[in-house]
Amino acid sequence: MSLYEHSTVRMATNDPQCATITFDRGVAQGSVLSPLLFLIFMNALLGLLTDRGQKLRISHGLKCGVQLRRKEATPAAEQVERVGQFNLIGFVDDLSLFAQALGGAQALLEAIREFELWSGLKVNRKKTCAMVVELTGKSQCQMDETLVYMGQEVTFLAPSTTCRYLGVWGTPTGDMSNTKERIFKRTEEARDLLRHHPLTPEQAIDLFTSIGVGAFRYSAALVPWTEKELERLEAVWVQAYK
Repeated sequence: MSLYEHSTVRMATNDPQCATITFDRGVAQGSVLSPLLFLIFMNALLGLLTDRGQKLRISHGLKCGVQLRRKEATPAAEQVERVGQFNLIGFVDDLSLFAQALGGAQALLEAIREFELWSGLKVNRKKTCAMVVELTGKSQCQMDETLVYMGQEVTFLAPSTTCRYLGVWGTPTGDMSNTKERIFKRTEEARDLLRHHPLTPEQAIDLFTSIGVGAFRYSAALVPWTEKELERLEAVWVQAYK
């Protein structure tokens, strides 16, 4: 059964002059059922990728963990709590895949292709890219192997190319300089905005806190800031509050 089969919508229901729109993709905007329908299909995709990764032993492959010390243990005695070997991170409709090698990445892309053909959910290929993260600092981006999705090659980012994910800009080598510059620019724009608008002090503080401070707060836990950079940012905050 398809809840959207032959479904149509009009901006003004009782106005025959309004165009009739037929649903052929996505979910109905404003419908209380839409988020539930999206989650049903998206969770099915996440489950498929997790299952495929476990069967083929595809994961991020990084050795990472947090060292924990018991109170009664000697300094030399340590416990290491390892992070699980997952192969994806999903946030609403944004999805990141992780694999130790290109073969594993291709297998995950094949799982997504199968799901797309079955469900009708479309991958935005213009926003799809791949990056190679190397602990040794030696990039493999120039390898002859490629990733293919639906017959088209997936773009590989060069080590110095910036990629945006969930509002944070970074390179395959972990350089977050672009994110910092964007935050500086957005904070300065928020400061300058206050100079040209007749706002009450309370309104001005709320506006700058939302735009200027909010830009920093969003990425503060992910981007490494130096003391000098924080002093530069604080100077702009002081100018804005004055």
